[in-house]
Amino acid sequence: MGQLIICRIRAADKPFFLKSAKLNIYSLEELFYYLYNATFVDKSELMCDEFIHWVRDDLSQPDLSGQLYESSMSGKGLLDYVMKLEACCGYLSENELKQLNINLNRFDHMSPLELGKQSADDLLKKGRFMAAINAYKRLLMTDLFGKADDVVKGDIYHNMGVAYSRFFDFGEAKNCFIRAYRSNHRQESLAEAVDCAVISQDKEMLDDIITTFNASFSLIEREVKRATAVHTDSLSKAGEMPSVSKEELLRRYIYSSGV
Repeated sequence: MGQLIICRIRAADKPFFLKSAKLNIYSLEELFYYLYNATFVDKSELMCDEFIHWVRDDLSQPDLSGQLYESSMSGKGLLDYVMKLEACCGYLSENELKQLNINLNRFDHMSPLELGKQSADDLLKKGRFMAAINAYKRLLMTDLFGKADDVVKGDIYHNMGVAYSRFFDFGEAKNCFIRAYRSNHRQESLAEAVDCAVISQDKEMLDDIITTFNASFSLIEREVKRATAVHTDSLSKAGEMPSVSKEELLRRYIYSSGV
């Protein structure tokens, strides 16, 4: 059974459009439903004059809009800002509010580059693969990327590789995974590069990965088993690339979520 929610503040006739979610919201209750279920919240969409004016004019809440303006100017962050909205809404349960607080606090403590990656990751999870690739590329061109921690750099390249693999562009995906491994040294990144070679039937690519990174045979064997439908020792016995199972390919990549 559904639950009837009575809005404390009347719904607006004119919606506020959340660009990142491509969503129109008409009430604070709708906003908090979105915030609670969102994997990423772009605070610049809420902590802005446009939203504050919408609260003042379209929700007819001048006092609340004043509190939001003061919060946005204080530099206290998204959590303080959203809690002022929640005080006038009361949509979430106590446990839901605690979880939202944890998520918002995490966003508040992310660096600008980490926030950009989180936004791109959100596009990836929503299946907007080309938009995700373009978002990752924009991050690569920023000064922040050059100054970033190697693990963060590698993870950006890794997830861009995942996005390319969704288009079955395993050449570009392999390049991204190799760049990722050079930075983050995650075995997952090296394993994905091996997968690209196996799936694209490129033995030269696989040999290059083995030679360049001294990849162990156990890693190669494991990834061949995961990415193909043949017996685990086919590579060592036949000395050639095994045939690819389309179903395994789809299972392996369509549900890959990045790092």
